[in-house]
Amino acid sequence: MPKVTIDGQEVNVPAGTVVVEAARQVGNEIPVFCYHPKLAPVGMCRMCLVEVGTPRLNKDRQVELDVDGKPIINWMPKFQTGCTQVVSEGMAIRTQTSQVAAARKDVLEFLLTSHPLDCPVCDKGGECPLQNLTMAYGPGVSRFDYAVKFHFQKPVHLNNLITLDRERCIQCARCTRFSDEIAGDPVLGFENRGRGMEIVTLSDPPFDSKFSGNTTDICPVGALTTRDFRFRARVWELEDVPSICNHCAVGCNTIIGQRVNDIKRIMPRQNESVNEIWLCDKGRFAHHFANSRQSTLGPPVPSGTHRLETPLIRRGGPQGDRLVPASWPEALKLVAEKLSAAGPDGVYGISGDRLPNEDMYLFQKFFRQVLGSNHLARWPVVARGPVTGTLFQEIGLSSGSNFGKMGKDTSILVVGADAEEEAPIHFLRIKQAGDRGAALIVANPYHTKLEKYGRHCFVYRPGSAAAFVWGLVRAIMDAGLEQKEFLGSRATGLAELQTGMEQYTVARAAELAGVKAEDLQAAAQTFAQAANGVLVIGRELLGSDTDPALPEAIRALLTVTGHIGKAQNGLLPLLPHNNTQGALDMGLDAGPEYRTKWLPGYQPVTDKGTSSGIPASSAIYVIGSDLGSESDLARQALEAAPFVIVQDLLLTETALLADVVLPAAAPMEREGTFTSSERRVQRFKPALQPPGHALPDWWILRELAQVMANAQDKTGWRYDTPADIMAEIAHVVPQYATMAYENLPVPDLPSRKLDYDDSLFYRGTSFLNPGGEGQVWPVKAEDSAVVLQVRWVEPAVAGQPAAGQTWLITRPHLYDAGTLLSQTALLQPQMVPHTWLHVSPADAARWGVAEGAAVSVSTGEDMLSFVVHLDADLPAGIVTAAPARLEGAAGQTRWPVNVTVVNAQRLAS
Repeated sequence: MPKVTIDGQEVNVPAGTVVVEAARQVGNEIPVFCYHPKLAPVGMCRMCLVEVGTPRLNKDRQVELDVDGKPIINWMPKFQTGCTQVVSEGMAIRTQTSQVAAARKDVLEFLLTSHPLDCPVCDKGGECPLQNLTMAYGPGVSRFDYAVKFHFQKPVHLNNLITLDRERCIQCARCTRFSDEIAGDPVLGFENRGRGMEIVTLSDPPFDSKFSGNTTDICPVGALTTRDFRFRARVWELEDVPSICNHCAVGCNTIIGQRVNDIKRIMPRQNESVNEIWLCDKGRFAHHFANSRQSTLGPPVPSGTHRLETPLIRRGGPQGDRLVPASWPEALKLVAEKLSAAGPDGVYGISGDRLPNEDMYLFQKFFRQVLGSNHLARWPVVARGPVTGTLFQEIGLSSGSNFGKMGKDTSILVVGADAEEEAPIHFLRIKQAGDRGAALIVANPYHTKLEKYGRHCFVYRPGSAAAFVWGLVRAIMDAGLEQKEFLGSRATGLAELQTGMEQYTVARAAELAGVKAEDLQAAAQTFAQAANGVLVIGRELLGSDTDPALPEAIRALLTVTGHIGKAQNGLLPLLPHNNTQGALDMGLDAGPEYRTKWLPGYQPVTDKGTSSGIPASSAIYVIGSDLGSESDLARQALEAAPFVIVQDLLLTETALLADVVLPAAAPMEREGTFTSSERRVQRFKPALQPPGHALPDWWILRELAQVMANAQDKTGWRYDTPADIMAEIAHVVPQYATMAYENLPVPDLPSRKLDYDDSLFYRGTSFLNPGGEGQVWPVKAEDSAVVLQVRWVEPAVAGQPAAGQTWLITRPHLYDAGTLLSQTALLQPQMVPHTWLHVSPADAARWGVAEGAAVSVSTGEDMLSFVVHLDADLPAGIVTAAPARLEGAAGQTRWPVNVTVVNAQRLAS
């Protein structure tokens, strides 16, 4: 802790601290433009110039003292950049002298020589560091002639999301450094020199990054702006409301900036345990589904193009059956009559996994308590196979874990997961942990971006993940690296495991997985010897066709290495949606061909029933899911059902099949909680008013239950707010015992400041988060009294396609052309159509097809038509397609297929 003197104040700061950060500790803000605490310092803007001196040393290397006994300071002859100068013992720093003030004034005058005076129309106005620092430190007038200003044509669209105004750019390089250092996308750079220097995109497609919106946050001027927010509002007109991203399972903290009940922008809210200060572009821009305002009261329109505003009932007429508006009492009465008539065995409920916890809890309670039925399922069907919520709640990533604190003492093993596509912010944080020294081990059936940062990388045979993980276990035990002391007190079954694995050598595992034995041993050693270990699994391991041996292999790997039950250790599943974990917690674990096995809190259902599949002639109640557009099997079941109720935001393809459609409020229009894949329960507030007569899902379920209860006791359904429901959940679900709303505060945001003393110029326009970071419920392994059982289950031999066949596997994509994402026109160029078949260049050459060629794929049961998209990340012998096109009701993830060329030439761009 070197002691330094800053403007006469002594302070001890950690070794390695730069002057800018040291000055903040004494309340002295040194102005900056290029410096950002998340980026490596570069000293480009020179705004942070300060005077620096160090103690004079005599010939014996001792500090010389003056007559007063104080060190004599040797002041450096030139200014130093406070963002790059690292403090040392005895250093003296002056930040308030007239010479420093003159330097700051000169720097600002130079920066403004060609900067346009368009603050009244600039989107950065009101939260612009250049404005603020010019007012505080800059000249009142410029000595430069207006006629010699340097002009660029503007604006330039770096991609379909981000616009560049080159005249405003001050060459701080925050955007290029973010892309290089944080996102790992070296797609921006400088071109030309002097006053003609400009930012250019270096990739094709341009600015090819899933994190491009973050550059607009950290840009200290209005050079980079989003096309979504450009010229749509002034920042002081916005009402900023804390929220949680409703797309993937990371649980990013956000701010919804709305004006006149219309979302103008989504901004990151700082949570160093979750998303730090970053957002992916999907989370930032894919909010337009909430503002699809074409009225359902008008003429019929195509599916998915507008928000539902009133209940709809199917009625016959001269023009045939059609959905027509109805009142809430009329719609609820009809639904109650039909469900009552169907009886417990004639109803079936399907819930999406995007709904808040409160809504899913009431949905399952409605079926089990009011209807007396356990015919419940969740869509999509991932995490419904062998690897499911019961494993996560046993050995999941322990509470207190934070990827931001992982470094040289940690190994992160990623298996069957394309983190950037499935959970982009998790990808950023795993990558950054690798940058800090964490050992990354990456294994997938195809290449992924994370391999660039991996210490050990594998491409294993499709379907052989269990063999691969068991190979790691065997290699660890062969090397004697198992944690014997931990196993002695916390595990049983080790002797039986060793006996069972006698014939399962590392060589055998490597043969089954299609990898090298020595590479498997090296990776096992790295993972076992790390003080902390995290296993990250993705969509490929969460299907119904996952090897039943895989959960036992995962449990054994984490147990024999002792990587469970403590912070920075455990299993992290990259679940598909924002509240898949909450759905599991609320007892919605099964796919549509099974009845759910669990009550809320993973308490087993005593009467599971014997039937599978959606019972014939059942009334089907679908809430928050467009399964009819994703599965032919589900669509057929909906078409055959005598009565279908759909409760959703949009008039989806599934809603068009319904007999009654109930309009629901979007997440940004109501209060509730989501549970992330790290099991972090976070609360969000309403930012908008729902359109028309749309209402929260919990309100609809409450009213329906009370209509059906009739004269019965209704006290169990008297919920006035979501807080009442969460209070019941906290009582019923052991894992949520501390999750009452008073323990899940949502911060009241401070009023926006227009000066620079709130560090706005440090962090860009991300919002600070005073509290409101959520709570993580602990897994069983964190209880030192819990003893885990390990057991050997031999992995299956992954089947091989027959001669002439290839593997078709599902591969998630961030821009998946789903129902909600399709409402955002800006993201259309990034979307991966469900009709694309991703093919390796080697296979394309073997089949004689080009990009855009038409092919047919036969799985043995289905014939599907696709358009070829060349993908260099794929090895030969594997083709991939969107999960929504393939998984259907079965949740399968791979098939041996025949590919038939229909038209080998390019059909369309």
